[in-house]
Amino acid sequence: MKPSNCFVIRKDDDDDFVKILDFGISKIQQPDSQALTQTHSALGTPLYMSPEQARSPKEVDGRSDIYSVAVILYELLSGRTPFTTDSGQLTELLFKLFTADPDPLDEIVSDLPAGLWDVVKKGLARDPINRYSSALLMAEALEPFADAKGQALIGRMRKFVAPEDAGKHSRALPPSEVAFLELGKGQSFAGHTEIITTGPSAIVAG
Repeated sequence: MKPSNCFVIRKDDDDDFVKILDFGISKIQQPDSQALTQTHSALGTPLYMSPEQARSPKEVDGRSDIYSVAVILYELLSGRTPFTTDSGQLTELLFKLFTADPDPLDEIVSDLPAGLWDVVKKGLARDPINRYSSALLMAEALEPFADAKGQALIGRMRKFVAPEDAGKHSRALPPSEVAFLELGKGQSFAGHTEIITTGPSAIVAG
């Protein structure tokens, strides 16, 4: 998840409908057999990459997306990502990702609502076990800071809790493909987020 996956469009009466697009990584093969993405960048975008994804992409789960969404939220609130580099080198960025803590948002943003940094900080936890275990749990933590449209979305998300997780403290959403199909059913509501992805966890408040 990164900002280039998030498209703000007008849909029906909603003028800031967020469409999540997952184009995947399209690789091309060069004559020297070096695999590159079409943008000649590293796999994913390092500024929005979770620590575990940077270490071993094969071992990530949905909590890696939670981390990336928290990075985007941090940037929206402060104007910069949690970690930056003076040298512009990937090694410096990865060193900070593995060892440093981001600057507290409430020290950067003077009028930040009380408690909002705690929510973002949990999403940015270096160890996945200390993050939110689902998009719904993160959305519910953000609910006190949401407007009516955001609260309506969170209410809609609650309807997609997997049956086996009903009543548990740690709730999880079903696969995003199922959730996407369900969002298209019933009456429409303002402020929902459309999902076009093959990943297991990408439902994001829009």
